[in-house]
Amino acid sequence: MKKIQSKLHIILSAFIALSILCCSTDSDSPGSPVNMGPALPGFIPSDYGYAVYNLENCRLVMDHNIYLPFIPASVTKLVTAVFAMETLGCDFTFSTEIFYTGKISEGVITGDIYLKGNGDPELSVPELATLARKLAHKGIKKVDGNFYYDESAFHRQDMLDRNMADYAPYNSGVGALNLNRNTVHIIRRTSKNNNSFIYQFLPPAETITSELNNSDVPFPFVSYSYKNRKETWLLPSKKILAPRHPLPVKQSGSYTASVFKLLCSIYGLKLNDPVRGEIPANSKKLSSQESRRLDQIIPSMLITSDNLAAEILGRASCKKCAVNTERNMTFPAAADLFFRKKFPSITHGGFILANASGLSTQNRLTPEQVVAVLIYLSRKYPLEEILPMSGETGTLKYRLDSPDTAYRVYAKTGSLSYSSALAGLFYGASGKKYLFVLFIDNKQSRAFLDRRKSHEKSELDSAAKWSRQASDAADQFISNLIRTL
Repeated sequence: MKKIQSKLHIILSAFIALSILCCSTDSDSPGSPVNMGPALPGFIPSDYGYAVYNLENCRLVMDHNIYLPFIPASVTKLVTAVFAMETLGCDFTFSTEIFYTGKISEGVITGDIYLKGNGDPELSVPELATLARKLAHKGIKKVDGNFYYDESAFHRQDMLDRNMADYAPYNSGVGALNLNRNTVHIIRRTSKNNNSFIYQFLPPAETITSELNNSDVPFPFVSYSYKNRKETWLLPSKKILAPRHPLPVKQSGSYTASVFKLLCSIYGLKLNDPVRGEIPANSKKLSSQESRRLDQIIPSMLITSDNLAAEILGRASCKKCAVNTERNMTFPAAADLFFRKKFPSITHGGFILANASGLSTQNRLTPEQVVAVLIYLSRKYPLEEILPMSGETGTLKYRLDSPDTAYRVYAKTGSLSYSSALAGLFYGASGKKYLFVLFIDNKQSRAFLDRRKSHEKSELDSAAKWSRQASDAADQFISNLIRTL
């Protein structure tokens, strides 16, 4: 116990410019000193780990399996936030740009036009429309040449994790051009006589289409394929889905360019069908649209658990690391190098970040590592302003919402089948402020799911039941701590 606290005190001395740090090894809770904390009913001790830390008095209150690596799920985003903040800087922004070749005369571009993305994870249709209007305001009426979209800034992929369901809205594609968090909605519209209906996509894009399935439709009711250079969704011919149903966009670059072409047509500028290409050396910038600052993007990412934003921040940070070190690195290697340099006094064993969002069952973090990250973040941001509030916001809106726990907990949630995580801060009944990390997982059951390419509904139901039990146990654990600390 004293060894653990000593390491955490070393971290504090490195992070916090205070003249005196608390070095007591006694428990901060009432009564006798606490070493190992309480058990989690319904789970074997090796399946969970936690750490509870009094930030104000620099004391580790209780811990269990603090050095054991667990699947962190979206708690990964806490590490990603620190990585991005330190590597890119809080004032970093993403730009979406318009370039052209040739010349402009009387509103006509006698050359080609390019839409270049640099990864903005929050680019929305209204912002893309603003970019289109900027062309109109500059008097651009016609483009004689081709319309290209440049997504060369980042490696593109058609889903965040291939072990996850391809139909899940959170498992979209990712690249240098992204729009509406790479989510498209299918809208079911009924005919005038109410005897039939059709599906339409919003935003409409020429790169996405649908087909009707007239057979009995099994769960999950939709299926994806890429045919004839279009994202194709097989949808039920019966009214099974909600009238407005979200689906992930897989080819984010062509999708964004297709919507941009539509928006330009609204403002009187007709473009040819978009083609992938890179801006040439002789191109000139015509206009651009800037994202919010990184210190504004990070709180939104954490509160809404935005997978796309996390992956983009990871890619941008990795790219900057490559520039700084003058060598290319994969994200796992860059994240590992960063963590070792930033947290030299923390045990690095078990640290694995296969991706930046946590949407990977290969990721591993220990409670000790996450406590260190929380300590660091708390000195950059008030955690109350960047994490969901219990019973009120984000992914904690419907959790810990009883009168004795609502508004007392600010935490990042994480959930995958057979993996549950919660990390942040809470205010105890005494008014004292605590950081905490709690991981629960069943690696064997998760590995079984990962080995199978398709799953029976009964298997998914069992996983969902486990997840409910885990989140309930986590909430009860925090509730008990609030009452006793």
